[in-house]
Amino acid sequence: MRKNIPHRKHFSSYPAIKIGRLAISKKHQRKGLGTTLLSAIKQMSINSTSPLSASRFLTVDAYVAAVPFYEENGFVKLVNIAEGETVPMYYDLKQLK
Repeated sequence: MRKNIPHRKHFSSYPAIKIGRLAISKKHQRKGLGTTLLSAIKQMSINSTSPLSASRFLTVDAYVAAVPFYEENGFVKLVNIAEGETVPMYYDLKQLK
């Protein structure tokens, strides 16, 4: 994630929104619903008028099987090796502005 931030602005942590427990019923998978939900989350994140919610990134702990789905939706792995059952990933909201 730090490679997307200019060196002079590196911090030990970054403002982010964590997406947790996003799932689509197996009966409704492969219909674009997950991508539609992620698009809505991205838009809500950048269109927020609240001065209390300023975030640069969306993050998710993706199950290994879901990593390709998140990559197709613009998320990037923070590490190449799964941490337990999940892989930490992020999406830089700056690319939407």
